[in-house]
Amino acid sequence: MSADLLARIAMTRFYLILLSYFSVTVIFVLTSFLSFNVEAKPRCKSLLLKLHNIQALQRKGYTLKQGQALIRKENKARGKWWQCERKISPPQTNKKRPKKNKKSYKNKYKSHIGKASLYNVRLKSFNQHRAIVIKAKYQGDKRKAWQRFYEKPAQCQQPKTLQVFAYCSDNKLQQQAIFERDFIR
Repeated sequence: MSADLLARIAMTRFYLILLSYFSVTVIFVLTSFLSFNVEAKPRCKSLLLKLHNIQALQRKGYTLKQGQALIRKENKARGKWWQCERKISPPQTNKKRPKKNKKSYKNKYKSHIGKASLYNVRLKSFNQHRAIVIKAKYQGDKRKAWQRFYEKPAQCQQPKTLQVFAYCSDNKLQQQAIFERDFIR
């Protein structure tokens, strides 16, 4: 065998050994990253489920106050889940929050309330003991005449778009103007 051939064989062996070390290193790195994600999932699954439950509640109907509370809960749950996924421990707070003094709150904003003229206006309370009466635009014979006169267009029975609704409203006002002009007692 020639020296050139022996050098080639040695070089090939060197490259094969180098390639095997490189492939083992790559496999080790990939498995360590994949195992990190696999370990993180079960640990954070309960937090993710809680986040999904809150989001499911948001898709249902709720009042304004409930909606604001759900948004706060969702943001808090998402933050906890994300910290868990990234393996960041939440800040430990052992200290109790001081209670807010109501007097200090009032004193803080007292100067603003005294200066605003809007706050000095006294509103009349709504009398809840009287009957609420809702009257139609026309009464008696005039109402019967209006019902005979007014012809609601077919598309106005159940308007599907805002444009159709606006057309129906304008049409009714036009017919009312014509009715008012032509009605004789």
